[in-house]
Amino acid sequence: MQNGYYAATGAMATQFNRLDLTSNNLANLNTNGFKRDDAITGDFLRLYQEYREQLPLEDQTKASAKYLNRNLNRVPILSEIYTDRSLGAFEGTNNPLDFALTSPNLYFAIQTNEGVAYTRDGHFSVDKDGFLVTLNGFKVLSRSGLNEKGGIMLMPNAEIEVDQNGGITFRDNEAQIQAGALALVSFSEPKNLKK
Repeated sequence: MQNGYYAATGAMATQFNRLDLTSNNLANLNTNGFKRDDAITGDFLRLYQEYREQLPLEDQTKASAKYLNRNLNRVPILSEIYTDRSLGAFEGTNNPLDFALTSPNLYFAIQTNEGVAYTRDGHFSVDKDGFLVTLNGFKVLSRSGLNEKGGIMLMPNAEIEVDQNGGITFRDNEAQIQAGALALVSFSEPKNLKK
């Protein structure tokens, strides 16, 4: 069989997988806190290090990848899929229970049916019992309640204030009441998190 068929077949399979990634990214375009996935084709890291001096834009990874794929006769493969954890655009809302995290490696801790999970989606509401919850009804955990599965309780329709460290207070009959602090968690290896 001719080598050209292998290259064409490898490229087709690689582009099919990249199309899946792009479709998923587009489907979640308006999902709060969503982080897009991207792929590295071939053994790009070795090629990048080997040909770094010849690259037209040394610090531009995508441009470098295109240059390498165009100039080297190799069968392309999808060698790694990674999540781009850079911050997206912030959008203001009129909901006082919408929160945004300004650090790319910071997550809200929530209590799910399977245990504690983490999310960057800061679109919250108050349930019928007065707890701060996600759109799926999972309790948003407080810093002190992280070990005991405790949530943050708010008065219905109370004016809340949140400080830089996630501390939540609200007014009740002119008294300022401390509701707790959001359990904000960071990870040393966020690439090991499962979506």
